[in-house]
Amino acid sequence: MKISTRLATIVGASAIAAGAFTTIAGTADAATSTQATKLKCHYNVVRVPKGAYLKVFKKADYKKSPVIGSLSRTAKRVPGACKVTVGKSRVRYIKVKAGNGRIGYTGAAYLKKVR
Repeated sequence: MKISTRLATIVGASAIAAGAFTTIAGTADAATSTQATKLKCHYNVVRVPKGAYLKVFKKADYKKSPVIGSLSRTAKRVPGACKVTVGKSRVRYIKVKAGNGRIGYTGAAYLKKVR
């Protein structure tokens, strides 16, 4: 094993033992929980054909934004924002939490607000 590789391994192990990475993980959890608190409304997925799913995009632009998750066609009480976002080409989006836990945008036409 090279000296530089061995030194990196020792430094990494020491940092973990000292708890240096605990702060980084705590910051990520705080950011995720802040996003989740903004999703106060709930929606049911509607008008999605059998065998299909509802795509969740990173940004409110289905043409240029990557897909970051999906919602089942039978998903119920999906947490989402109460405010509709109008994206490019005048498409209406709602910020939701995808099935994999990531936050993104999906078409408002396929969501029905639940009380």
